[in-house]
Amino acid sequence: MKFIRKQKKFFFVLCFFLILGCSETLNSLDDTLTIKINGTNGQSFRGYYSILGTGVKHGRTDVEGIVPAKYNVKGAVVICHFKKISREGALKVEIYKNDKIVSHAETSVPYGEIYLKTSL
Repeated sequence: MKFIRKQKKFFFVLCFFLILGCSETLNSLDDTLTIKINGTNGQSFRGYYSILGTGVKHGRTDVEGIVPAKYNVKGAVVICHFKKISREGALKVEIYKNDKIVSHAETSVPYGEIYLKTSL
């Protein structure tokens, strides 16, 4: 009986250290992500971004503002959608991962929309 209890303790301790080690590895997938929104001076926009990562809630953040705007987040992948609130002007969105541009788009279409995402 004592031997079985020791085996269970060893098994739980081993699992704990395996999980701890794996979580550190998964956390290393998370990068510094920056979403920069530019365009015509005074251009209004609205939209959202979602961050996917190991230590991050899988949620959506709604935003509204005037260019220029910048959002710094931590995660593995970002998905975003932004829309011009007016007919005139241009809207440009860039996503940086560890200070390197990984995705970008722009529009000057009336009430134009931009959808962007990054990969792992």
